[in-house]
Amino acid sequence: MEDAPHTSAATVVLDGLTRCYGDFIAVNHTSLSGSAGEAFGLIGANGPGKSTSVTMLTTLLPPSAGSAAVAGFDIVR
Repeated sequence: MEDAPHTSAATVVLDGLTRCYGDFIAVNHTSLSGSAGEAFGLIGANGPGKSTSVTMLTTLLPPSAGSAAVAGFDIVR
């Protein structure tokens, strides 16, 4: 079985992604990118914004600032 061809195009891109709830900042200017075939994880203690980040990436929650795209699709549009 052949491996899928590796592409350098980023499939997940976060650029300054931020989510605030009033004065509380749940996700603070997070930036990262991941390419097809790469695996990454969000790890950390309770409360640093992992679930909020994923919720924004799945378009269930709009970001307060910044931008993100998944497979080339803007999460706000």
